Amino acid sequence: AREAETASSQKKKSRSGRIFSKILGIDDYSLFKKGKELYNQGEYERAREKFIQIKEEYPESSLAELAEDYLQRIEQALLGEKTPSLAKGKITQQPQPPEKEKQPEPKDTLKKKKDTLKKKAEKLLSNEFYDTDIREIIRNLATETGINLIADDTVQGIISVQYKDKPLEEVLKIILSAGGYTFKKIDDYYLIGSADPRSPLFNYLSQTEYVKPKFLKAKELVKLISPSFASAIQVNEERNMLTITASPEMIKRIKEDIEKVDTMPKQVRLEAIVVELSSEAKKSLGIDWSGQSGKFSGSMQNLDLAFGYLNASVPRVADQITARIHELAEKGQATLRATPHVTTMDGEEATINLGLEQYISITTGPVNYSYTTVQTIKAGISLNIIPFVSEDNTITVKIKPAEVSDFVETGSGGLPLINKRSVTTTVVVNDQETIAIGGFLKKREITKVSRVPILGYIPILNLIFSRKEKLSEDAEVLILITPKIVKTAASAAKEPLIG
Repeated sequence: AREAETASSQKKKSRSGRIFSKILGIDDYSLFKKGKELYNQGEYERAREKFIQIKEEYPESSLAELAEDYLQRIEQALLGEKTPSLAKGKITQQPQPPEKEKQPEPKDTLKKKKDTLKKKAEKLLSNEFYDTDIREIIRNLATETGINLIADDTVQGIISVQYKDKPLEEVLKIILSAGGYTFKKIDDYYLIGSADPRSPLFNYLSQTEYVKPKFLKAKELVKLISPSFASAIQVNEERNMLTITASPEMIKRIKEDIEKVDTMPKQVRLEAIVVELSSEAKKSLGIDWSGQSGKFSGSMQNLDLAFGYLNASVPRVADQITARIHELAEKGQATLRATPHVTTMDGEEATINLGLEQYISITTGPVNYSYTTVQTIKAGISLNIIPFVSEDNTITVKIKPAEVSDFVETGSGGLPLINKRSVTTTVVVNDQETIAIGGFLKKREITKVSRVPILGYIPILNLIFSRKEKLSEDAEVLILITPKIVKTAASAAKEPLIG
């Protein structure tokens, strides 16, 4: 056990040496180590030579301060060795036995040292400084607490500070915050410096934490954080994870910013109605589009609704419109194409496609080496919708585009001709207000049946007393879109109770 403790002690000394060397930019720490060994062995004169050499070669380093401390100890030791000689009446120097090799300290002694260090660090400090070098303040704290505070060369500046009844670490946070410096406790001393990758203390003063976003993608989350933190953050897109390497203070700030923006996005349910209206149906509904510069207005009889968007103050607007359209469909004046519903997140695109695909073969190339390819041509109704929800629950709906296309006829070479109409727009509506998009005209083939009253409805006889004819007319495609904010348990909890 004693050998293990000795090995552990030597390992700590070696580690401390490397740290001192790294901090001070000194490649050879052995000079200080040799001087310390000579001092412990009682060879004060030789030890003094080593420490004087350190002060001459590294006058601006913190190691020079430690060398000065040892020189003062040597002077006191040499004065203590001089005692009166009774034989010749002269002062002679009595040789002192060299110090015995230190044995590893027992565990209880180490525990006492840690407790002592903790008490020193918890000691309440009060002081004030005006226009004082920050390094001078750090030296004052080291003297007052009896704890080694080692600052690298990046710690510089003049500050004014006042603190009262604060423990050491709280004081360090106060005086170091002005320069963006940080500190870390290692064994029985504190390292002070900048947690910058270019600093020699970066590996000692920085730490790494991993953050996995709850709702947003990691690459999107980084764009929402201040660019000043970019160098401290790395993105792993495959695992959707952020790696943050910085000082504890900076990591805390970054995580606070992430918590503010990484919230559950609101969800919007988009309810659409796609209907083809005949000219009679348009007149029945009272639709009369008019306006300039892409703006339109109109009215709907029996519902008293404003077009452009349909006012949500009228209860169950979409249901009323659907019921009215079904009534017209029974009369053959309207055709309800589809009523798709889709839910998407705030700021995410939702796509609704209603149509058909036609495959055509195209032969190209020379006569002797011609080849045929099959291509797909799509036609129908396509909607690309992006909702954006504001804090007051108004919804900005971006439609890009709303497209209506249909096969018209077959052109030369057997290729189909497609008639396409599209519109791109952005509107702002309240929750559950309905957006109306109209004006898409298309040719529609209908079969009109004329009957003689009573006889035209009797089986077999109806073949004689009724007539069918095929007609072609212009139909209008009307698209109604109603965005509704989906209420979640979290959002419901935030809403105030009414009544």
